[in-house]
Amino acid sequence: MVCTTEKRKKAIQESVAATKAIMGAKSIHEAIELQTDFAKTAFGAYVGQLKLLNGMFASTMKDTMAPVQDRFEALSKIAQSATAA
Repeated sequence: MVCTTEKRKKAIQESVAATKAIMGAKSIHEAIELQTDFAKTAFGAYVGQLKLLNGMFASTMKDTMAPVQDRFEALSKIAQSATAA
């Protein structure tokens, strides 16, 4: 996984490059196309980071809830054996 600082630097560099390209566009149509391409790329990176965070959150919650689930399963077995008797 790339360092967060490196990701920030890369994002800033890409933003600056996109801004320069848009400012140097010869027509409004070209500027809109460049902005659209940059927005798609930026949004894709954002969605990728959200997926990463979602996976980390799900893993953390699973690990956090494991002891509670174990206790609940033990209690369930005790309740089943008590009703069966």
